Amino acid sequence: MPIAVNNKILRKERIRIARGKGSHTKKEWESMKLFFNVCVMCLGKSRLINLEKDHIIPLYQGGSDSIKNIQPVCAKCNASKGPNDTDYRIKACEALAIKMPEEWCQHGS
Repeated sequence: MPIAVNNKILRKERIRIARGKGSHTKKEWESMKLFFNVCVMCLGKSRLINLEKDHIIPLYQGGSDSIKNIQPVCAKCNASKGPNDTDYRIKACEALAIKMPEEWCQHGS
């Protein structure tokens, strides 16, 4: 089996396992994008407007697909993040002087 096929199968399995730990709805994701309206890593400095889902704790490190483990980032930041598990939503809330909804918090904070 070619490597690309193996990687696709592996990714599907990781997603299946992650969703078993928790999942999010499209409505939750859209609400989060609207709430921040900017990449939580660069706060819009990249000038890229499309926000992508980033798993705070990557799926390959055992992260869930729960809304508590997702943050909106631009493509540039997502590509540069690597295995970093920083919750940039917290830093963005501090910088933007806003309070993140409790249901998105990882540790109830």
